[in-house]
Amino acid sequence: MQGGCLSKQEVCADLSGRYVVAKCIIGNRALLVVGVYGPNYDNPSFYYNLSTWLQKWADLLQLWGRDPNCVLNPNRDRLSGPSRVARGLTKISSREGMFDVWAHRCPTILGYTHYSKDDNGVVWSDAASVVEKFHDYYMDLYKSRSQFCEAAVIDYLTYIAMSLLTDDHRERLMVPLRPEEIRVALAGMPAGKAPGTSGLTIAFYEAYLDMLIPHPVTLFEEMAADGCMPPIIREALLMWFY
Repeated sequence: MQGGCLSKQEVCADLSGRYVVAKCIIGNRALLVVGVYGPNYDNPSFYYNLSTWLQKWADLLQLWGRDPNCVLNPNRDRLSGPSRVARGLTKISSREGMFDVWAHRCPTILGYTHYSKDDNGVVWSDAASVVEKFHDYYMDLYKSRSQFCEAAVIDYLTYIAMSLLTDDHRERLMVPLRPEEIRVALAGMPAGKAPGTSGLTIAFYEAYLDMLIPHPVTLFEEMAADGCMPPIIREALLMWFY
């Protein structure tokens, strides 16, 4: 904020880094700012410990920024019942007079809930129907919208303004792929990413690099000889969390 009108008075934080509670002064008014990232397992003691800190500043207006990793309204957000964490957080919210701004201002909008709406405006909530609509949506999304026309492709490439490769660059591009190029490519990829549908991350490839390198070299040599990529290279893995 500008003008130095925001000042921090006191801060407490979870040792695991899952919440930060700060008493601040904005203008002449005290405010409690709470940042929370809840555990992704049913751990009601997390919010119990947090609530003990909140009791210390019970008289202050609270502003929460939170990802609770749980569902507070099972009828709206999912089909299963609330977890113990959700019940504990709901109790804290009720006691402190807190509410979800989005749900409060937009009580009838279901776009960010487990309900799915099709192109006809029909809302689906049972798992089987949602999976079916999800499948249909992505089948249509990835469907090719154009028909291949070799003459049109040749015409486009003939008249497009493109830089020309030098003879030296052309010769370098035509040489067979070297194992060292695979090493350089893997070294430049971000850690934790999985380059294929197997789910194996870069760390796996780095750990077994010498054993694995011959396989992508062979793959690219076959692609160069055939002039196309194998079907598995063109596949994508879509995961839906319900």
